[in-house]
Amino acid sequence: MSKMNKLIARILTTLLIAGIFGMSQQVYVGFGVSPAEVIKDHLKPGAHFEQQLTLSRSEADEDLKVIIEPDLEEMSSWFKFEPSQELVFAKGIQRLPVKVVVDVPAEAELKTYDGRIRIKATTVDEEASGVSIVKGARVDVSLVTTQLDVRDLKIDQIKMADVFRGEKIRLALQVTNKGNIAAAPTKVSFTVLNLLQEPLQELETSDLAQVPPNETLEIYAEFEATLDKGEYFGEAEVYLGDEVIRKERLVFRVMEDLRSKDASIITQQQSLVANIKDFFEAYSRWLVYIAIINGPISLIAILVMARTKTSNKARNAVIFLLSISVIASLITLFAAATQNRSEKIIDSTEQGVENMEMENLTQDDNSVAEPTDSTNSVLVKGARSTYQASPEPLVVRNNEKPNGYMIYAEPSTQAEVIYLADEDESFSVFDQNESWYHIILDDGSKGWLRKADVKNASPD
Repeated sequence: MSKMNKLIARILTTLLIAGIFGMSQQVYVGFGVSPAEVIKDHLKPGAHFEQQLTLSRSEADEDLKVIIEPDLEEMSSWFKFEPSQELVFAKGIQRLPVKVVVDVPAEAELKTYDGRIRIKATTVDEEASGVSIVKGARVDVSLVTTQLDVRDLKIDQIKMADVFRGEKIRLALQVTNKGNIAAAPTKVSFTVLNLLQEPLQELETSDLAQVPPNETLEIYAEFEATLDKGEYFGEAEVYLGDEVIRKERLVFRVMEDLRSKDASIITQQQSLVANIKDFFEAYSRWLVYIAIINGPISLIAILVMARTKTSNKARNAVIFLLSISVIASLITLFAAATQNRSEKIIDSTEQGVENMEMENLTQDDNSVAEPTDSTNSVLVKGARSTYQASPEPLVVRNNEKPNGYMIYAEPSTQAEVIYLADEDESFSVFDQNESWYHIILDDGSKGWLRKADVKNASPD
């Protein structure tokens, strides 16, 4: 029995010692790097390239100190590591990127260079008992220098977005140049098929951007196509010389372009609103007269008609008064329209005189007429003009207009729109009438801006 007790005591002692050593030493085996090699088979002397390595670990429960130890012999001065050769793998982070930057000297000997990069990591916790060891990772390096020109492209991805009817079909190619000279795919062909897999159009382009050596870029292939609205298949083939280096089938839609229609509707709505504003601005005084005439008459008519025992004679009198009121209103509106037309004729005549005066001031066909001291500056939405403002510039009202403020060829909203002004854009004014300012545009031409778009007159 005593022998059995001694045996049990020895076993317990052994387990205790093993446990103590196990607590004082930690081994992290879940640590690695990807990719595990840096290989370039045809570098020219003076070449430059970059490659990203990704350090990873299975558990991220503490900080690790990472040390990169290159063993590159002749290539030691060629390599740099970003952000540094000593890094901290922070707690909670499982992946850490490291960029390898390589610059081959112009005088490098033409041969094969081999080496390796060792990556080690240790715990940062200095208060922990014992020694913590983390197994490292290794990256193999093999570089070959040559004077031969090598064209080697890899198409990593082909993407395509839906298009509007009438637009060009556009393919986005992600291209990696694995060669040592700038290169582009020889051509890209694109076959359009309907949903029954029947070919509709065969397109081709060789107008493609070049990709510098050892770089990855997104380039574009565009095709002119006439397709109706609908869904289609597309088969893309990318060539390098006579070899197809990437083939892919895509699905895309051709959609109706409603943008121009929306813009036309907005313009029509703006024109309608402007016409209504112009009407009330031009005839506001006359409308007040009509209201003064018709108001009392209409009130009397309502009161008389509301009485159930009103005689026929009284009713006829009310009808007569209403008729007189309507006739007076029509005469008033006719007088207002006649006056407004007369003002437009006078303004047109004055404009012709002003045009002659401005032409006399012009030095040559390319010169811009400068305003006189009495000229005002109209401030609208957008950039300011180069004209010098007078002490009392005009500022356009702060209205929301999707396409800007319209400048007309004539003082009428039915005239041709010759310019759309942006917010805070400044122009010179040399004349005005009741509802319009006559302004000079930046190119020296003239137009008309509605006063309704001007909010105040203040120094520029």
